[in-house]
Amino acid sequence: HSKMKEKAVETAIMQFIRYSGGWCQKVQSGAMLAGYTRKGRGATPPGFRQYKVKLADEGTPDILACIGGKFVAIEVKKDEKEIEKWKRDSEIDQRSIVQHAQQDLIRQAGGITIVACSVDEVQRDFAELGLIH
Repeated sequence: HSKMKEKAVETAIMQFIRYSGGWCQKVQSGAMLAGYTRKGRGATPPGFRQYKVKLADEGTPDILACIGGKFVAIEVKKDEKEIEKWKRDSEIDQRSIVQHAQQDLIRQAGGITIVACSVDEVQRDFAELGLIH
């Protein structure tokens, strides 16, 4: 398959899931900073305020989906090399460790986890799992 950016692959996978009659949601994990400016006479003191917004738990897969009555979590990587590195680093890279742990919890709860770098992979996995015909 051609080299697509990870975001483009995520978008294509989500379009495929929706086209196939499934539900899906892109997940942002970790935290981000947000802020607002206090203005007006009642603002004491006036000025910019920043705060942290908690997103999904760290390590949550990129796409959460439900198709054919099954819960499916998909971790998207940019290419095969990235998938191999992710598998290899499962015990040394903090981010990989947390992602693997989240996937273990999903499988223990009866969900399905997939790691993919293309729509073709997801389509193949869905067909093998009997989620699409």
